[in-house]
Amino acid sequence: MTPEARTSPWAEPGYSDIGSVEEIGEQIEVAFLNGDVVRLSPRRFGIRGAFEAVLAEGASGLAITVTGTGVERTITWSQLRAAADPDFAQEMRRQDAEESRRIGRRLRALRKDRGLSQKDLAALVGMSGPQLSKIEKGTSDLRFSTVQTLLRAMGATLDDISGPGASERSPKAIRSRGEVHGVRA
Repeated sequence: MTPEARTSPWAEPGYSDIGSVEEIGEQIEVAFLNGDVVRLSPRRFGIRGAFEAVLAEGASGLAITVTGTGVERTITWSQLRAAADPDFAQEMRRQDAEESRRIGRRLRALRKDRGLSQKDLAALVGMSGPQLSKIEKGTSDLRFSTVQTLLRAMGATLDDISGPGASERSPKAIRSRGEVHGVRA
């Protein structure tokens, strides 16, 4: 466990577990099992006018369902927490940025394994070299369609870059340099 995780309220038991939900005037009141209570306007989630809020069925206390005129939304604990807790929202943005960097590293490893230069892959998909460089560094906000386009151009799928076993370093490049476990042989 990282030092940050030990001090972060979102790492504590009950932070994500919804105990109850009520309508209080024009607000939704959600009580979490760690004792926190948050009140939010349903307007933040696109619900206007009269509404009803209940624990979501089958969500094991991890979501609520809010029904308004002609609309029903399932709102997860993380959406509720991000709307009510700026520190949690910032942590989610940090985690999203790290995931973008991880995907970028995996795309770069895959490109190298396919024997493609950045310039060649960029040309294949009709983007600039600097744009692809930003994606591989994780400094560009990724669109899913862009990831799909890059994978398709390399004859790959999401399975090639997702999951814990997906490499962030090119095995082909490591072998060609004679590295073993990150150390030159």
